[in-house]
Amino acid sequence: MVEPWLTPQQWRKRSVHANFVDQPELKIARMNISETKGKLSVMDMHHLVATPKRVEHFVERLELGTLHSR
Repeated sequence: MVEPWLTPQQWRKRSVHANFVDQPELKIARMNISETKGKLSVMDMHHLVATPKRVEHFVERLELGTLHSR
């Protein structure tokens, strides 16, 4: 399966993004800055996940090709 992504004109380089979950016993923050590497959209997604037992941090790198029209 191929899922469409953004065209170079739609991609906003250096834009800041954040999503949050705020439940009584679960807090999640995911943040990233949009970057460009050649024809790739690159995002290092930083995750913080907190429960009553611990706080974890991990990074997920996404590299997605931009769509180019013919």
